Amino acid sequence: YDAGVFNGRHRTSEFVQTTTDINDFKAGLLQLAVSPHALEGFKVGTNMYVDKIPNDPSLAGAPVRATSEINEWIFGGFASYFRGATELIGEYYYIDHQDVGQQPEQDLISHGGYLQASYKLNKYTPYYRVDLINAAAADLFFGNRAFDRHRHTVGLRWDMTTWNALKFEYSHYELRERGRDDEDIVNVRSQFTF
Repeated sequence: YDAGVFNGRHRTSEFVQTTTDINDFKAGLLQLAVSPHALEGFKVGTNMYVDKIPNDPSLAGAPVRATSEINEWIFGGFASYFRGATELIGEYYYIDHQDVGQQPEQDLISHGGYLQASYKLNKYTPYYRVDLINAAAADLFFGNRAFDRHRHTVGLRWDMTTWNALKFEYSHYELRERGRDDEDIVNVRSQFTF
């Protein structure tokens, strides 16, 4: 099990609070997990995150969000399997934003998650990942726009040394936002660890 209390969200999803908190409410997290002895390398668990997102007076044309806060509840589940060269991981999140200024109070539900599979071959690890985001159409915290994004990624990780890895990735984004076309992206990344 894990539990934590920390600074929560800012008024917008782009701003991350570190040393200060814009409101007096602290965010909380509880996580429970189990690793059964009968299934070596397998772990499964669930988590819950609670926060209160402050109002945003800067939102023009959105008087409710400008004067009300959002109660945020995030429920998640995860599973992983690491055995030998095989790695399977996945997570799913159910995000409930309760806009307390709406009458009646409005629940805005969004979903997100991913699945990833990889197999290590000496210094090389090919992998595949699919992830998705389905955001609520009327959720002003996410910018008052509906978006439904699926991404498929194939990649190869090369462990050049014990402290450096090079990743080559190709991703195809299926974007279902208004006026957006699908995108294809190629990434090359160098990652260091100490």
